[in-house]
Amino acid sequence: MAHCRRWRSDAVFPQSPQITLCESCGAGVPKGQHSKHTCDRETMLTYQARLGAFTLDSEIPDYLTSKEAKFFEFLCERER
Repeated sequence: MAHCRRWRSDAVFPQSPQITLCESCGAGVPKGQHSKHTCDRETMLTYQARLGAFTLDSEIPDYLTSKEAKFFEFLCERER
């Protein structure tokens, strides 16, 4: 039977003021080392896609209630 192992939250998600996230790829980079950091292409694309999806999810409700969306809906209904 497998033993369920508990993880300390600080072991899984270390809270270190010495490390900051790269704005382009989301990697943890030691403070003062950002100029030496190079982003991995795959990591950067994945990170930016996730940010884009999050932004899109938060923008959709705003767009659907906008004047532009209401006008587009009117035009679509008129062309039926």
